[in-house]
Amino acid sequence: MSEIRTNPFTGEMSLYAENRRNRPYEFVHNTERKHANSEKCPFCGGHEAWTPDAIYQDGPNGAWQMRVFPNKFPTVREDCTDAAEEPFYTQTAGRGRHEILVDTPDHDATIDTFDAAHIASILQVLQDRLHFFRNRADTQYVQIFKNCGPSAGMSMHHSHWQVVGLPKRAATMAEAMRREDCLFCKMLAYEKETNRRIVAETEHFLALTPYAGRFAYELWLAPKAHQRDFGEMSAEERQELA
Repeated sequence: MSEIRTNPFTGEMSLYAENRRNRPYEFVHNTERKHANSEKCPFCGGHEAWTPDAIYQDGPNGAWQMRVFPNKFPTVREDCTDAAEEPFYTQTAGRGRHEILVDTPDHDATIDTFDAAHIASILQVLQDRLHFFRNRADTQYVQIFKNCGPSAGMSMHHSHWQVVGLPKRAATMAEAMRREDCLFCKMLAYEKETNRRIVAETEHFLALTPYAGRFAYELWLAPKAHQRDFGEMSAEERQELA
């Protein structure tokens, strides 16, 4: 079962994916890994048969740098049936698509060790997947994310990203950016003027700590240009962000 449920009091949506409880989990008590090598890892080179067939792979089996394939334990499914109706609440069937991007064949590599050229290539593949999802009739919202460490929700140690196409638009900052008087642009102008929370600045981007952040050390990477989303980023901007 996979459902997107709406809280009747706040309007916030939560994704319930029963199937996710069957996914492999490599950590004990959220900190200690069950095994420290790549012998049992389905994301490592040479283990391609352990995952669904690749949608994208930039080299032959055992000699690639990036690989995209459907998530074996998806939060949303293309064959999902209608959600069980509960009249008091609002629910939508969790019908959609969920993919994995493995961004390195090295079992122990982390994103902070990648060079800028490789990160730029990762961003290019993620943009390509975003455009693919956008053309699907069952997709209204695309979520791209990368969990680093078990405390952030990571269940597999091997570095990877996830791309999820949802049938219902989530309430996000994108709505504020679509307004004629973009709230996000106003915020960036204010932050540049006050210079209290800016961590770093380049020609096209600002890195800042949000005024009302939800987590310790939360950091936003924001484009200076008024862009609706990640898919509008140019090759030059992609390289700079990397």
